Amino acid sequence: MILMSFILILSGLSLITAGILLLTLCIAGTGKWPGCHPARWPTRVKKLALLTGGGALLTLFGILVAYGI
Repeated sequence: MILMSFILILSGLSLITAGILLLTLCIAGTGKWPGCHPARWPTRVKKLALLTGGGALLTLFGILVAYGI
């Protein structure tokens, strides 16, 4: 269980980091902030937001596994 929690937490944190860095590169490449309304976001930005959210969920699951819940 300890190994599983470490794997989940580390993979979640790496996905969060990758999502943030790729979003930064996307914004730097286009020169525009995608805005506050997700309906107007380009498809690439939506995928990066899903990647970052998936990393947050993996991290949360890893913490829950560590506590034995």
